[in-house]
Amino acid sequence: MRIHKWLLLFVALWTMQHASGVFAHMAVEDRFYEDVEFSKAKEQIVLLRGLNVISADHYVSLYMPQEKLTRADLAFWIANFRKLADSGAKPEQWQQAAKERGLVRSLEGNATYRDANQAYFDGKGVLPDNPDGELTREQFAVYMGQFLTKTVDGKTLYESAGFTPGPKGVIDKVTKRAEAQANEDSPQFDVVVAGKPYALSLHPVMLHGNVDLGVWPGMTIGASWLAKEDDGSIAVKIINVDSTRTMSSPQSSQKETSEKAEVAGRFPVLPIVAGLFVAMLGIQFYMRKRRKDA
Repeated sequence: MRIHKWLLLFVALWTMQHASGVFAHMAVEDRFYEDVEFSKAKEQIVLLRGLNVISADHYVSLYMPQEKLTRADLAFWIANFRKLADSGAKPEQWQQAAKERGLVRSLEGNATYRDANQAYFDGKGVLPDNPDGELTREQFAVYMGQFLTKTVDGKTLYESAGFTPGPKGVIDKVTKRAEAQANEDSPQFDVVVAGKPYALSLHPVMLHGNVDLGVWPGMTIGASWLAKEDDGSIAVKIINVDSTRTMSSPQSSQKETSEKAEVAGRFPVLPIVAGLFVAMLGIQFYMRKRRKDA
C-alpha cells in the first residue's frame, strides 16, 4: 500500500508540472464565474472584471447576476478601480475611502444607475430613462459595458483603466520567454504576431478561445489590450482569439509541429499517465498476491 500511495502522489505531481506549462491561468467566459453561463451580460462581466471595474475576489466564484447591486459593493469596486487604499486594506476601508471621496453617497441600500454613473464617471456618463432605478448586478454589467466603446471625457473604460490596444492579426507562434525561468512572477510566454513578440500576461482574460497555447499558431487575434503587470512590465491582459485557423503556407505548416512543442516543452501527458497507472495497478496486484501466498 505504501508503494501505491507514493505512485499516486508521483502521478499527480508529474501531471500538474507538465500540464501547467501548456495552459496560462486564463479566465474564459463562464469559467470566470460559475453562474454566468446563461447571463446575457456574460461577455461584459468577463471584460469588466478583467479591467477591474468589477473587483476580483479570488475566494468568490459566484457573480450572482440577478441579485441587486448594493451601494457597499459598488463602493468596494470603485475604490479598487481607482486604487484608493493599500492592497492589504479591509473591505470596509475600501468602502469608506470611496464614500469620503464622494464617489458614493451612502454605503446603505441598493445602488441605482445614477450611483454607478457618479462612481465611475463623476456623473458625466449617459443615463437610462430610469436613472434612479435600482439595478441588478447583471444590469450593472450591461450598463457599464456600453462604455467599453463609448467615451466619457474622451476616454473609454479601457483607457480609464490604463489599457492600450494590443496586437491584432494571425499568430505566428507562441514561445516560452527566455527570462521566464528566472522570474516566475513575470509573463512566461510571448505571442508573436507579424514577427513581433508580445508578452502574454500571467492571468490573461480571454474571449471565445482555446486555452491550449500549443494550438494558437495560425489562429487570429481579433482584438487585444495591453496593460501593466504587477512587476511593471507591459503584457497582453485581454485577448480575443478566433478559433478558426487561417490557411497557412507550406513553410509555416512545416514549422507548426516544432512550434507547438516549443510551448513549454509539451509532453504526451495522457499516454504516459495511463502507462504509469497501469504499472501502479500491476504492482498493487503483485503485492497482494505475495501477501496471499505468504
